[in-house]
Amino acid sequence: MVTPDEIPDPYNLAMHARINSEEVSYGHTKGMRWSFEEMIAYVSRGETLYPGEFFGSGIGTVPESGNNRRCCGLEMGRYLKAGDKVELEVERLGTLTNFIVAPA
Repeated sequence: MVTPDEIPDPYNLAMHARINSEEVSYGHTKGMRWSFEEMIAYVSRGETLYPGEFFGSGIGTVPESGNNRRCCGLEMGRYLKAGDKVELEVERLGTLTNFIVAPA
């Protein structure tokens, strides 16, 4: 978590998606199709938003910066499996890391 003064321009941040430390997608917030303000306005039409709620827009919704990488497993012909490590990183915000586990 960061405060607004730590990120003066939220539309100037690099984003990376990695599987098992291999970069599979790259994007930049300056290429977002919908602004954060537009996403908040759209969602708030149908539900009440509260301070501290999180939005996930997806790295795949941002045009890639000059590369032909895809972000969807179906497009890549690649699917997650038990033991895989998935990292989603946004510059200046940090990295969200999750591990895929087999069903119980």
